[in-house]
Amino acid sequence: MKNKKTVISLSLWERAGVRVGEAISDLIKHVCVKKKRKMMTPFAPASRQHTVLRIIYRLILLTVFCLPIVATAIDQANTYFREKQWEPAVSAYRQVLPDLSGDAAADTLTRLGRALENLDRPGEAAREYRRVETIEGVSGLSIYDARMRLGHLLLSQSDAGEAEKVFGETIPRIRDIAGSTAGIGWAREERAASLAAHSRALIHEDSGFWIAPYTTFVTDTSAHVYWVSRGEQPAGDVMVGSDQQQILVEAERRELRHAPGFFIHSARVKDLRPATRYSYQVRIGEAERSGSFKTAPIPGEPAPVRFTVYGDTQNRPDFHIQVSDSMAPEKPDFVLHTGDMVGPGSEWWAWKIEFFDPAASWLRHSPVYPSVGNHDGHMFYDPLFRGDNELYHSFTYGNIEIFIVASYRGGSVGSSNRDAQLAWLEQALKNSTADWKIAVTHYPMISAGTAHWVNWGQDDFHPLFEQYGMDFVLTGHTHVYRRFLPIVTGDGQAVFHITSGGGASVGGDFGHAGRGEPFAPNPLTPVAVHALHYLVFDVEGNRLTMEARLRDGTILDRLELEKEDGRYDATILADALDFQTARNKVRAYTALQADPGRRHNRQAPARFTARDDTGQRFNLQIENRLPEQVGAVRFEPATDSAWTFDPVIFRGNEPIRFDVTAPEPLGSPRDLPLDVRISLVSERNLVAETFRITVSRD
Repeated sequence: MKNKKTVISLSLWERAGVRVGEAISDLIKHVCVKKKRKMMTPFAPASRQHTVLRIIYRLILLTVFCLPIVATAIDQANTYFREKQWEPAVSAYRQVLPDLSGDAAADTLTRLGRALENLDRPGEAAREYRRVETIEGVSGLSIYDARMRLGHLLLSQSDAGEAEKVFGETIPRIRDIAGSTAGIGWAREERAASLAAHSRALIHEDSGFWIAPYTTFVTDTSAHVYWVSRGEQPAGDVMVGSDQQQILVEAERRELRHAPGFFIHSARVKDLRPATRYSYQVRIGEAERSGSFKTAPIPGEPAPVRFTVYGDTQNRPDFHIQVSDSMAPEKPDFVLHTGDMVGPGSEWWAWKIEFFDPAASWLRHSPVYPSVGNHDGHMFYDPLFRGDNELYHSFTYGNIEIFIVASYRGGSVGSSNRDAQLAWLEQALKNSTADWKIAVTHYPMISAGTAHWVNWGQDDFHPLFEQYGMDFVLTGHTHVYRRFLPIVTGDGQAVFHITSGGGASVGGDFGHAGRGEPFAPNPLTPVAVHALHYLVFDVEGNRLTMEARLRDGTILDRLELEKEDGRYDATILADALDFQTARNKVRAYTALQADPGRRHNRQAPARFTARDDTGQRFNLQIENRLPEQVGAVRFEPATDSAWTFDPVIFRGNEPIRFDVTAPEPLGSPRDLPLDVRISLVSERNLVAETFRITVSRD
């Protein structure tokens, strides 16, 4: 291959260099003849005998003429590709390939293969993908991309066995061919493993129940049972029974629009009894699957209810199944999912491999109610979970009303459905008589200190939550557990925000299983950890208990609430903040914690310069400025800090500089910890937060 590439490169020099050289040589000869003068030029063919001049001549021409020609040719080929002009793209890529090497050649081969796929020439496409690994000097990422394209192509050609082999061979090589970065490597490894599992399922699993039966939209008198089949299968039926009754329902069947050959089956069972455990058997021909569900209590009845909550189950089915298997013994009446059920929501294979199979242990016995996440999309989320409902809806379970709020799609900023959802939400909250109101949505309304910084709905959705007495806002998106201080509404009510995004991928790193480590301090979170986890809510009458549990069942956090006449006791609200103060405190915290050169950092960048020769007195400067909305913050030494300085107040958007004294002469170390007590200056008496700031000596 090396010799071939050398010949290709020399061929390029010869084609462009000789032609341009001879043209210039002819021009010079013409000028010399006219002026009756003789001139030897290195551009003349005879000059090729001069080796040094020949090399220089070729290098100059390659730089000046050839590389721009090649770049222009690639740009033209890519233009054809983007415009879906597949035949011209194939021709253009094949013309330019002989002049490329390394990753440029690999990427061009991969695009060529994709163009051939679109021309329904799978055999040729597969050959181009396989050629990538034979290129000398090609990087691992290019090999990975080509192998994954080849695997997808084989799946589309119903060659699941060969696809499983391609994906399976890719898994142990990920660290070599896809880079060593932990998060990136794990993500690619899991994608290959998931596709290998999907390929095996296509070969071995029961086509009648590609996705096993599950329930949702369960009321006090009805329930919906769903499942998915592959290929030509009858619609099937569902037998639902309890000690008092037996009901047989014929299912409906329709093909999934974006997954040809797969069919979703649904059966609505009516005339059920409230607060009753029902078993069901789903039958397709001779095949059968079973499960159970519990109908809701009569609306308003203060019956005992247990439900669980988790989210962000994407990308790591191996971790997801651990959380699911731990959650199943809780026997929840229903399960709330805070969104991002899968990683690539637009790819059909992900729904079985990343969500339904890992969650099977609890899906057989508990209805599921998700809020759509930004990874979930619409192609498969809608037929699997929306039914006839809007993305946003509510349901009543005894004296609890759950509001499924769409912060993605129907709630996106600028979405035409946002105003419609707000109007629905206000009316639904006005009409609600539930003792406990709980909202489930994907994007947090309060966040600070980790990646996935969002503040969705603060100006329009949250005022409705405060006005109409929402008790909890349960969110995901950030792959951590965080319980925030309650947001007081001023009339004895409070809104509790909990982020639960620990269903599979935690800590922003796909390879991190989460062991319960606390992360950066946050002025609004009594408890915040990186950990795989789920929440368990127990509600009975006016009492509510919430426990956050690790995947091994260990209690991570616990919250007990009780209402009297619809209001919380004063002790529960002792640490509560009004929402504007909470927003400002988060802004101040974020400004002081975020490094301008990086998106997120646990320590504020700070510098200090000597004020005298003692090595103890310095002027401290914190690089970031406070947002103007914050108002002001007060700095003072932490109680146990050995550093000293006079308390000082800074207002928004002014430089933060003040003099500090070290406990002893500092000497040579450059980075030293300085514990600073920071409190927000406002009308409320707030508990100050202690930040550890690392200061660097100039």
